[in-house]
Amino acid sequence: LRTARVTVRSKYTEASSEISVKLATMGLLIVMERNMWTLEDRLDALENSDMLKFKLFVNSFIGEYQKMTQLTLLVQSNETHICDEINFMLHNKLTHHLNMSRCGTPIETSIISTIRLPNGTNDYVEYPSHESDSNNSIVYFIQTGTRKDSYIYTLTAFTEYIMSLTLVPDLRYNKQIGYVVLGGMRILTDMVGVHITVMSSSEPDTLEDKINEYLWYLETVILGAM
Repeated sequence: LRTARVTVRSKYTEASSEISVKLATMGLLIVMERNMWTLEDRLDALENSDMLKFKLFVNSFIGEYQKMTQLTLLVQSNETHICDEINFMLHNKLTHHLNMSRCGTPIETSIISTIRLPNGTNDYVEYPSHESDSNNSIVYFIQTGTRKDSYIYTLTAFTEYIMSLTLVPDLRYNKQIGYVVLGGMRILTDMVGVHITVMSSSEPDTLEDKINEYLWYLETVILGAM
């Protein structure tokens, strides 16, 4: 367990020292997706973990969510006996899935789901970049609806297409607001939306103002002419 803890800590430390645009992108997922931990929470939990606590967690997790736990096992090999050994090992040690019916009624659960923002919501989260990174980054996300809504999904995809033609030329080339300008559709667990991501030496408030100007241009000039 100690070796595993050191390896995981190294990965978390490496992730926390990424450039600001990557941290901002990860931040969107942490904020919007339920039950995703921040890097600080993960490091704290890592320091407090041992084999006994890990076994208790696994037992409680399997026991509490046994009815809604699903196993997807994909093994590619020409050694079928090895596949069978893996399958039975998982069954005996962890999942006991061979005792369950292959067909069941889907259960709605909020264990893995996206936060649905109320209409008109305007929230922001600030997070400091690594000390070696002097740039600022912003991920401007507009949630448009659920993934299951084909009408909303199609409109969001169409908006992404319009943005692909206008976003970079306007913000990156004409206004030159940052070194990195990205945008398009962001597909989360059960929600969709569009995002504009910028990395720049400018202040975050300035970047937000420029993005708002572009959105006004997109809505009134581009889409208004259609």
